[in-house]
Amino acid sequence: MARGTGLGIDIGASTVKAIRLEKRGAGFEVTGAVKLATAEIPDEDYNVDSQIARTLAQHLSGAGIRAKGAAVGVSGKDLILRYVEVPPVPPWRLKMIMDFEIGEMAGRAGGDVTSDFRLLDLPPNEAGNLIVLVALAKNPYLETRMDVLGRARINASHLIPSSLGLFHAFLMQGPPPPGETTLIVDVGARNTEMVIQRDGTLFFARNVSSGGNLFTQSISEALRIPFPEAEKIKCKHGAVTRTAILKATNIDTEAVFEALTGVASQFAALLRSSVQFCKSQTKFKDLKLDRILLSGGGSRLRGLKDNLSQAFRIPVEVLQPFAPLTVVVDDPEQADRVTESPREMSIALGLAAAAMDPEDDLTLLPERFQRRKDLVEKKSFLIGAGAAAAAFLGVGLVTGVHNQATADEYKSQVEQAYRSADTTQMKIQDIKADMEKTRRVSDFIRAEVSSAARFNRVLVWLQKNLPDEIWLKEVALRREVENTILPGDGKVSIRGVVEKTAANPGEFLATFLGKLSGALPGDIRDVELERRREEDRALSFTLYVKLYPEPDAGPEGEEGETEEAPGRRY
Repeated sequence: MARGTGLGIDIGASTVKAIRLEKRGAGFEVTGAVKLATAEIPDEDYNVDSQIARTLAQHLSGAGIRAKGAAVGVSGKDLILRYVEVPPVPPWRLKMIMDFEIGEMAGRAGGDVTSDFRLLDLPPNEAGNLIVLVALAKNPYLETRMDVLGRARINASHLIPSSLGLFHAFLMQGPPPPGETTLIVDVGARNTEMVIQRDGTLFFARNVSSGGNLFTQSISEALRIPFPEAEKIKCKHGAVTRTAILKATNIDTEAVFEALTGVASQFAALLRSSVQFCKSQTKFKDLKLDRILLSGGGSRLRGLKDNLSQAFRIPVEVLQPFAPLTVVVDDPEQADRVTESPREMSIALGLAAAAMDPEDDLTLLPERFQRRKDLVEKKSFLIGAGAAAAAFLGVGLVTGVHNQATADEYKSQVEQAYRSADTTQMKIQDIKADMEKTRRVSDFIRAEVSSAARFNRVLVWLQKNLPDEIWLKEVALRREVENTILPGDGKVSIRGVVEKTAANPGEFLATFLGKLSGALPGDIRDVELERRREEDRALSFTLYVKLYPEPDAGPEGEEGETEEAPGRRY
């Protein structure tokens, strides 16, 4: 349910930003802002340390911002965003598909993850399928962040991918030009968030572990100077176009320019590959960019707009999410944070907007924190209900209203509500039973198809390699346990005869058996000769070939945004 106030917190590698946003009539007002420098967080897992969290809490309190119900951005290498194609299906069926998909993704990511998904509001793609955005984040990363904020008495009710916060910041600008496809990019110190939109609809969201620090590192290596010194040179004299170069005393500006332009080319290639990744994941192959909008502290690098405009041959502008907003902040220092560095505050603003209506977004709150949140909300509801009931009784006592007919009517309504609840519960149980039946049928079909495929491999081998001296009476697929649906419990029985034309039927059969055992694939093995009997110098035999489940694919590459795994199609 939408709320009138939202608090967004963006924890970056070099700064922490917070914005409080309030709904005022048809518009919004910024009523609080905090920005803290962190002197480059050393934690490679992108966690905020306890001291920064306490300092943030103090500044929020000093700014009159209640640190409750905040939406906190998540990013970095421990966040995974993926896309899945699904046919148009009812919600319950979509839930079943996504539970299976997320289970597979979680297994590849290590298993200890929190996940959520969102059906994107897009038309069917060229294949006629819909697109689902899936987010997974590792629990140690999420729980550490929640624990540190909690100890500082900052209540985070929602953990939302920072790229979705960037999308909400874009929407704060107002309606985009009709039909325009826009790439919005927020360049942070370590991470770059990006989204693609058309007509205010999210097409694509991604985060990559590359940012402004790449430019700084390039200067540091070119001039052989420490990283902090290189950062100062980048901010004061750095440029990626000739016209933007600033001449400086005692600084080799040409070396700085060459160092930065090389990284700028890599950055443009990264954005271009992300657009291609969007096309491959969503199957909207005709997607063509009309404009790029830049945000984040890293986008302040001189000449970066012109450099990207030349690379993509489209306009590149600065994101202006605060332009249509009213800043109502009594403290001039807070107001300056918004007016002087709006680029750095964009994601915090978008997260604040998301906090006002979080049901529409992906949220990655770990289970133990979700249970705690549900308990708090339940207690709040009961307290509110109790207060309302007390007020009702107080009015009743003051006015002396004791109408038995009203009480009977109320009792009847309560009983009817109970009956309705029982009926709903029965319907839910029926739906669960149907879903379980569907799952069992699906498992049975998958097992049958898998067994049939392995059975076919045996038949193909026999067809190609059966010697003339052997003829078969029967080849059949049998179950060890009747009516089972588990793969790997079956066997192929092969009943045949070694003709008496063979010089030594016993040795001939043994040789054939050895070839069969050595040729079968890894999931079909354990050839067993059950019995043999000589009849008129011919040798009758029955073989059993054990079928096993398909081998696991094994661990894939480390999950992260550097690995562009294609979405699954159904």
